[in-house]
Amino acid sequence: MGLVSRSAWLASGIVVWAAHFLVIYGFTALACARGFVPAIQPVIAGAGVVAVALLASIIARGWMSRAHFEHWLSAAIALLALVAVVYETIPAWTLEACA
Repeated sequence: MGLVSRSAWLASGIVVWAAHFLVIYGFTALACARGFVPAIQPVIAGAGVVAVALLASIIARGWMSRAHFEHWLSAAIALLALVAVVYETIPAWTLEACA
């Protein structure tokens, strides 16, 4: 495995988290500005499901081949990103949108 592919694999959990962050906050801002408030919760839920599925696959792949340090570390980073995704998704269900 080359340096670029190892670096991409290590950063994959952070990339998924960042994409989730951009989608939910970007869509919420756009929906509040344009009046699409009823669509906010379904979009955030969908983005959360996709992010959790991707992070779970990264964690599973890293855990199965934990003999290599890069795989273990990518699984640990993805687990941290999974916690961040859950914490980002909770306000969508507990707070009023566009307050």
